[in-house]
Amino acid sequence: MMRNSFIITIFAALLAVTSVAAQAASKVESPDLVVKRTAENVLGTIRANKQKFQHNPQAVFDLVQKDMAPNFDFDYAARLVLGRAWRDATSKQRHEFIKAFQHYLVNSYADALVKYSDSKLEVEPSRAQPGDERATVRSVITPPDHAPIRVDYAMRKTDGGWKAFDVSAEGVSYVMSYRNTFASEVQQIGLDALIKRLQDRAHQKAKEATNKAGGGSSQ
Repeated sequence: MMRNSFIITIFAALLAVTSVAAQAASKVESPDLVVKRTAENVLGTIRANKQKFQHNPQAVFDLVQKDMAPNFDFDYAARLVLGRAWRDATSKQRHEFIKAFQHYLVNSYADALVKYSDSKLEVEPSRAQPGDERATVRSVITPPDHAPIRVDYAMRKTDGGWKAFDVSAEGVSYVMSYRNTFASEVQQIGLDALIKRLQDRAHQKAKEATNKAGGGSSQ
């Protein structure tokens, strides 16, 4: 459980890395160069303003929401996460799930950007060929006071450039982790109830971040 939580936190922290990839799409950069370059830009912003972000979780959320939401392939990831339930879902349910899942991830793990902003990231050269539509970017992340972790980004080429849809840490996929959990919930309580739970959880985390930010600013 502890390792799984750490993996999902790593995933959330690194989404911002891949989120800026669309900005470089017109330059036709290889997936590994996109990850390597944008890692320095996004995580560098956190490092340069670490004290601010430590005392203002809402600022972290705003940064993640701004950089991640438009560029991470949430639609495709949501389809994979729901699996069979996606095929049975209505258009409205699909739309609501994508939105709820996105807000759930951002609100639940935005603080990971601060926590792991000092991590060392080494990206291996991509083997993707010019005509490939899929690519895996392999990397090794070494957080402070933690052993190195192998992290792989599953990426697909879209009209908006290379976008990530899955992240695996030490061979454990975030898509499969959530897919297993959500499949059980959909069977037990139904898709609408799952969507409601994600919405409630995201709202709770956002409220906690706002309250914490208010407390931090008063010190």
